[in-house]
Order: sequence, then C-alpha cells, then structure tokens
Amino acid sequence: PNMAAQAEIKAEEFLRAGEKALNKFSIFSSSSKYEDASDYFEKAANQYKIAKKCTEDDVPSPRDSCYAPQHAVTYYRTAISMQCDAGRFSNAAKLQKQIAEIYEQAGQMQEALENYSQAADYFIGENQPSSAQPMLLKVAQFSAELERYPSAIEIYEKVAKTSMESNLLKYNAKSHLLNAGICAMASKDIVLVKQKIDEFNEIDYTFPDSREGKFLSVTHRIVTVCT
Repeated sequence: PNMAAQAEIKAEEFLRAGEKALNKFSIFSSSSKYEDASDYFEKAANQYKIAKKCTEDDVPSPRDSCYAPQHAVTYYRTAISMQCDAGRFSNAAKLQKQIAEIYEQAGQMQEALENYSQAADYFIGENQPSSAQPMLLKVAQFSAELERYPSAIEIYEKVAKTSMESNLLKYNAKSHLLNAGICAMASKDIVLVKQKIDEFNEIDYTFPDSREGKFLSVTHRIVTVCT
C-alpha cells in the first residue's frame, strides 16, 4: 500500500489500542488509564495528518483531501477529553492547538479561532500565560481578518498588558499595541483611534517615542486631515 494507506492502517491500530486501554480494568488510578488511551488517540490523529500530507504530495481526490483531517480532528478531540478527565489541561491545550492548526491550514478561520481560544483558556487555567499568549494572538489575528475589530483590539491590548509584566516579553508590547491601533483604524472610528492611542501611552510610557507609536500617531493625523 502507498504511504497514505499505510498511515491510515497505523491510525486504525492506534485506535484499537486506545479503545482497549479505555476498557482495561486498572487497580491504579483511572487517570493513568485515560492518559494511556489519550496517547493512542493522539497517535491515531497524527497518522491521519500524515495520511493527508501524503495525499497532498500525490494527486488527492476531493474525498481524500477532507477525509484525513476530519478523522484527525475527531481523535484529537477524543484525546483532549481523556486528558481533561485525567486533569492534564496543559496537554489538552497542546492538542487543541493541533486542531486549530488543521483548521487554519484548511482556511477555516472561524473554527481555527474557536480552537485557538480554547487552547488559550486551558493554558490560562494552568497558569501558563506565556504559552497562552501565542494562542491569543492567533485569536486576535483571525478576529481582525473576520472584521471583528473590537474583539481583536481587546485581545491585543490584553496581551500587551500581560507582556509589560514580564521582562522577557515587555519588548513585544509595542507591536501588540500597534496591531490594536491598526484594528482601531480599520474600524474607521477616528475618535476611537485617538482614545486608544492615549490608552496605549498609559500601558507603555515609552510607546509615544517608539517607531510604532510615532507611526500610529502620524497615520492618525493623516487620516484625520483626509476625512
């Protein structure tokens, strides 16, 4: 069989192993049973992703192009459920990110947004803000692309504020504030833009003299004159 077919065969083997692990009686904690099953379901999902890649390298049929990703999502979700039952929400977040990436690659922005948001929630619940931040930035990006500017602005500001609390991340705050400002510009609300610039200057006192801050201020002045 070709590589795609081999990957699907492996996926089915992992699924059977996962189901067997779930049905296994254990004198130990039930969480270990869920973790074992989750590992198998995750491996099954990974094999379906490999199957999709192989069909893309060949000439995929319409059925092939959607079959493997759908199965991958299904089994990632099963693995996530197992990880949550075992109380391992960091692992659940990483798997949720995998689902989001599948939807992102497929160009399904709404589904990608929802899954990145869920991944962020899991990371935040586990007190891992640095892991949550890339997920939140994806949510902001897709919110902006879907023209949900208020949501995008709120997230970019939130991430900027969080960044300012970290010596490692605070230098990224200006770019997040700039993105929030661009979203405010896109909303075509000149009053909002001015209000946001004032807020950004309070979040990061170095913002007004930065390249990002100057760019935003100049752009705002030009737009104001032209309207």
